[in-house]
Amino acid sequence: MIFNTEATVVRSLAYGENHVIVTLLTPSGKMGVMAKGAKKPQSRFATAVQLGVQGVYSIRRGHGMGTLLQAEVTDSRRKLREQLELAAYAAYFAELAERVAEQTPVGSEAFYRLVEGAFDRLAAHPDEASLTSLVWEAKLLRWLGASPSWLTCVRCGHDVVHPGRTSGHDDVPPGRIAYDGAEGGLLCPICSAQEDPQRLFWLSPALARVLEQFSTVPWPRIGRIQLSADSQQRLRAVLRHQLTEYAGLSMKSARFLDSLNL
Repeated sequence: MIFNTEATVVRSLAYGENHVIVTLLTPSGKMGVMAKGAKKPQSRFATAVQLGVQGVYSIRRGHGMGTLLQAEVTDSRRKLREQLELAAYAAYFAELAERVAEQTPVGSEAFYRLVEGAFDRLAAHPDEASLTSLVWEAKLLRWLGASPSWLTCVRCGHDVVHPGRTSGHDDVPPGRIAYDGAEGGLLCPICSAQEDPQRLFWLSPALARVLEQFSTVPWPRIGRIQLSADSQQRLRAVLRHQLTEYAGLSMKSARFLDSLNL
């Protein structure tokens, strides 16, 4: 069977001296294909098999792995391979996408568009790569059902942004909220005051709103983002813990990415 499909490359693995095994994320799920001769200098597949590239792929598929016959690149996303830092972010995005995606034909076009949006924004705003990664993580958690409501207390259900009451404790200022890794969500001032403050991760109501917006606002509607380095660090700690402990996603590429940001 020969068919054409839109796809984005989420994994590329050398096979032998000249060939490449490519994992393509398509609107119907992920699939592996063999790109014969793709490593040769003059191969017509040289660009089409690189990480993050989007195009239309012609594939012959039988009972086993498909074979790439033709590829028309529609967006090379070349910027993602021009800088080490951007390449590291692209690898992280791709590894997450590849881990989460279902195999064809039971995949989701909505997930494909979610990944497409992440790569598009990363390429369009290279100066905001760190911020884009936070948005991507928040959206992925929501997609997996591993994200709490970032606007309500995970314990009592009260609004953490506008609680309408104070904690009554001098050591927990009114409006101060916390992330509880053990419960996988935010605690309002009242509930956080009942816990050992040393085991909680403190946030502001403004950052709770940011998490909710990152999770729910569609990619095209996300404008330029401005967050302090401290705010980014706090959000990253929360999202990474949620990804690891509640989505079961611990990425090798994340560790390398973090080493670049030291």
